[in-house]
Amino acid sequence: MTTFSTMTNRHQNPDAIFDTINSKMCLSVYHVHAWVSGKKSTNLSKHYLKFLDDASYEAASDDEQVYLELKNAERVIDSKVNGRYAANPIRTIMLYTNDNQGGTKQNTPNILLCKLIVKVGNRFELEVNPQIVEHNEEAKQAIGELLASWQFSIQKAYQ
Repeated sequence: MTTFSTMTNRHQNPDAIFDTINSKMCLSVYHVHAWVSGKKSTNLSKHYLKFLDDASYEAASDDEQVYLELKNAERVIDSKVNGRYAANPIRTIMLYTNDNQGGTKQNTPNILLCKLIVKVGNRFELEVNPQIVEHNEEAKQAIGELLASWQFSIQKAYQ
C-alpha cells in the first residue's frame, strides 16, 4: 500500500520507487562524462527494474515479470537519451541478473546477460553472454531484439 510517506520518499529519491532486492535484473548505464554523486565522481548509474508495490508484477508469472522489467529498462534508456541526461551520451549499457540482491548477498556475483557499447560515429558493439543463449534459440532471439531496440533508441536520439 502506498502511503504519503512512501510517496514523499519517492519524490525525494526517484530510485526509491524500484525494488533493489527483489528485481530480477539490474541495468548499468555508463555515460561519456562523469558527474559528482555524493562525494564521488562517477559516470555510472545503476537501475533495478522492478517497481516497489507493483501488484501486477506480483501476480505475473516469472516470464511476465522478466518482460515487465525489460520494459522498464527500455523506459530508463529512453529517459537517458531524451531526458535530462541527453547532453551526456551513453557509452555502454550492461544488463545483469540481480543474484546478489542489490549487494546484500556479498559473495554472490551478478551474471552479465548482455552489453551494448556505443562507439565513435554511432557504431555499436553488441555482446551476449554465450552461456545464456547457448542451446537456446528463443533466448538468443529475445536478447537480440532487446539489444536492437536499445540501439535504435540511441541512434534515433544521437542523430
